Amino acid sequence: MKSIRTDRPFPIPEVVRTVLQRLNQGGHIAYIVGGSVRDYLLGREMKDHDIATDADPNRLEELFPESLTVGKAFGVLKVPVTRIDPTSTESDRFIEVATFREDLEYRDHRHPVRVRFAGLEEDARRRDFTINAFYFDPKTARILDPVDGLPDLEARVIRSIGKPDKRFSEDALRLLRGVRFSHALGFRIEPETRAAIQARARLIGKISAERIRDELTLMLKSRDPRGAIEDLAALGLLAHILPRLDLLRRHPRDWKSTLELLGALAPVRDVHVAWAALFHRLGRVDSESAVDNPTAMAQLSAERAALHGEALRLSAKEISIIRSLISDLPKFREAFRMRDATLQRWVREPYFEPLLELHRAEAVCIDGNLAAWAFCSTLWRSYESRRVAGTLRDSKLLSGEDLIGLGLRPGPRFTALLREAEDLALEGVLNSKEEALEWVIKKASS
Repeated sequence: MKSIRTDRPFPIPEVVRTVLQRLNQGGHIAYIVGGSVRDYLLGREMKDHDIATDADPNRLEELFPESLTVGKAFGVLKVPVTRIDPTSTESDRFIEVATFREDLEYRDHRHPVRVRFAGLEEDARRRDFTINAFYFDPKTARILDPVDGLPDLEARVIRSIGKPDKRFSEDALRLLRGVRFSHALGFRIEPETRAAIQARARLIGKISAERIRDELTLMLKSRDPRGAIEDLAALGLLAHILPRLDLLRRHPRDWKSTLELLGALAPVRDVHVAWAALFHRLGRVDSESAVDNPTAMAQLSAERAALHGEALRLSAKEISIIRSLISDLPKFREAFRMRDATLQRWVREPYFEPLLELHRAEAVCIDGNLAAWAFCSTLWRSYESRRVAGTLRDSKLLSGEDLIGLGLRPGPRFTALLREAEDLALEGVLNSKEEALEWVIKKASS
C-alpha cells in the first residue's frame, strides 16, 4: 500500500486526539479518514475529522459507552464532543468512529443492506472518490493511499473508486457529491466518471429532499456556484431535482441572468441570498406577460421559489426570507422616489442587509450602476448604528388602545390613522406620544 510522508504537522483537535488515544490504548488501529485528510494535503482548512478503526462495533460501544449507537449495525458510532470534553460548548457536534467494513449490497440506491467488517483496503474501496480515501496514521505521521488517490489529487481530478456506474447505482447521492466536490475544489470530473453521472442522473430521484437540499446548499456556498448549477443542468441532474429551474434554460436571457448573478455573488455570505439568486427569474417559465413588469415578475418568481423551497424541505423561515429577497429586489428602482417613511420602514426589515448584497450583485451584472445601493446602504448603516447604540427613535408612538381611548372605533380609518402616525414619526414630524395624540385629534375632527 502506498503511503505519503507528511512534510508539516497534521493538526488534530484535542477531542479527536482523545478518541484516537482511547482506541490505541484499547489495542486497536485507528486512523483519521476522508475529507479532512484530503483538505490537509490541499492546504485547505480542515473541518470535521472522521475516524476509521479495526475495533468492531461491540468493542467500540465498550470503549465509548457515551456514544450514539444508531448506526451500530453498520459499524458506525457517533461520540458526542461534550462527553469527551465537558468544557466544550459544541453540544450538537459528534466525532464519527467507524469500523473498517465492506458494503455487500444496497437497497433504494442509497443504503447498504449488509456489511462485512473487514480491513483498511476493503474500507477504502467502498468509498466514493479516490481523493476521499486517504487515511492519516497519527502514530507514524504518514498518510495511507490505498486507492491511488494522490495522482488524482495532484492532477485535480474527481475519479470514482472502481467502476463509476456501480458506485452511483449503489448510492445515488454520490451523483451530487461528485459535482459538489468538483466546484468546491476547482477539480474536473474525469470522463468516465462524468459519463456515468449523466447516464445515472435519473437515480437522484431516489434520494430524500433533505439530502438533496443539503448538497445544493453546499454548492451554493462554494467558490463556484455558477459552475455547479451549469454542471447539474448539463449532466441532467437539474431536471430531476429542480425541474422548473431546468425549464428556465429555454429562456436563454433569464438563464444567463441567473448564472451571472450566482457568479457575481460568490463566495456568498448569506446562503439565503444564493437561493434567491437561483430562483429570481423562475416567473419567466410561467408568464410571458410578467416579463416587462419587474414587480410582477418578482412576485411570481417569489411564489415559484416558495414551491421549490417547500419541495426541498427548507424551513418556513428560510422560505419567507427567500421570498422577501426576490419580491423586494425591484424596489431599488424606486428608492430615490420613495417617501422617506417608506424607505425608513423598508431598511428596518430583518432581511435588508442580505437584500443589499443581492441588489449589489444584480446591479454589477446589469450595468454597474450602484447609486441606489450606495444610497440605501447609507440609510441602513445609519439605522444599524442607532439601533446598536440604543438611540433609535420609536416609530410606534401610538397603539390601538390609545385611539380607542380617544373615542375612535376600530376600522379602516382607525388603521389608516395608526399607519400615518407611524409614517410621520419615521420622518421626524412627530417626536412624542403627546404630539401624536394631538395630531390624531386634529386629523379625526377634520
